[in-house]
Amino acid sequence: MAVLQRLSHAAGRLNAAPASVNAASQVAEVLQSVRRSEHSEPPCWVFLGPPGVGKGTYSSRIAEIMGVPHIAAGDLVRNEIGLQTSVGLQAAAKVRNGELLSDTLMFQLLQNRLDRGRRQGESGFLLDGFPRTLAQAQTLTLFSDVHLAVNLHVRKEVLIEKCLGRRVCSHCRKNYNVANINIPASASQPAIQMPPLEAPPECQPFLETRSDDNLVTVQRRLEVYQEEAQPVENFFKREGLLLDFEITAGIPQTLPRLQAALQPYHWDAHISAQAGEAAMHA
Repeated sequence: MAVLQRLSHAAGRLNAAPASVNAASQVAEVLQSVRRSEHSEPPCWVFLGPPGVGKGTYSSRIAEIMGVPHIAAGDLVRNEIGLQTSVGLQAAAKVRNGELLSDTLMFQLLQNRLDRGRRQGESGFLLDGFPRTLAQAQTLTLFSDVHLAVNLHVRKEVLIEKCLGRRVCSHCRKNYNVANINIPASASQPAIQMPPLEAPPECQPFLETRSDDNLVTVQRRLEVYQEEAQPVENFFKREGLLLDFEITAGIPQTLPRLQAALQPYHWDAHISAQAGEAAMHA
């Protein structure tokens, strides 16, 4: 069914809905239904969530499975800092203090990356850590289609431990985590078991801790994120694009669950099979 036909059908559903049904919820459901059916287009998804939740871990794996570029906002910033440009020096000072970069700067970096990718034949994307503010979310949806916003979340005490356990290989730039988390279930919350994401022997001599992964900076980053996150989540929820997903275990257990949650949005059989295989070898 063509998009206009589906929208017409959706409008009929809304007109026929009982007065007791919340109109905003109906609109969100309709928009989500229409977007889910656009399987012919490469996915354009964003992964949201606080620092340390695993956005890079899961978005990079799913991007590889689906054959679309994984674009991490943090890497864009760190590359600029590494080049020691004037913008990079400004960014370095903010990162050390646990502050976020301005919307204008972040969007400029992202727009340049997307334009470069399109010239090289890329299509679709999985954005990791962008947008972080309401203004960024609004601008992004004007600049490019966004089909889904995957909102990853986990308990705060787990986030802090995961952030302090992060390690990066200075040789291959892959990320690992030495934290070994085992929190028993309570009356109101499930158990959380997250074994370390260990580096292979060849990476062990090159493991480094990021300069901003210290307790004071991590706590400040989480505070800043919480202030900015709610408007972004509300924006994508109103657009019918938000998918909340809680992480309570390690990659082998979580990736199949995430795969199942994403399946209705843009997931065909061969991708599903690859995801299962990837989970087994994570």
